[in-house]
Amino acid sequence: MCTGQSVLYHHIPPCTRGPSHSISYTYCPYAVRDPATMRIVDTCPNVIHLPSSLAVGAAWPACFIVSPECSSGLCRLEDLDGAWMCCRCRRSGNTHVYCLQPKTGSPDTFCYHRVCQGCTRAFMS
Repeated sequence: MCTGQSVLYHHIPPCTRGPSHSISYTYCPYAVRDPATMRIVDTCPNVIHLPSSLAVGAAWPACFIVSPECSSGLCRLEDLDGAWMCCRCRRSGNTHVYCLQPKTGSPDTFCYHRVCQGCTRAFMS
């Protein structure tokens, strides 16, 4: 027997994406997984779905689970098409969530500013 659980993830301003929904299942020896992605493509025949009052984040008005993509900065990175100029050090060419450009006057130290609303798109050639 398997247990299914529904989770609703919210994005935080200034991110304008809508909520995303995720269903997770506990281990089931009869579930079928895609060997390439290891995602469940067919759940076991005896799934029990938890009521919304027991499922973390599902239909609880007081519950607010922030999307991991939003809280990590991945939504903002996607908004900037994956390349951005840091608003702190004003250097371009960042492709990760944190600015890995050397600090001025200290080449062995990086900026480490996380992409934010003040950062702009970098046009890479």
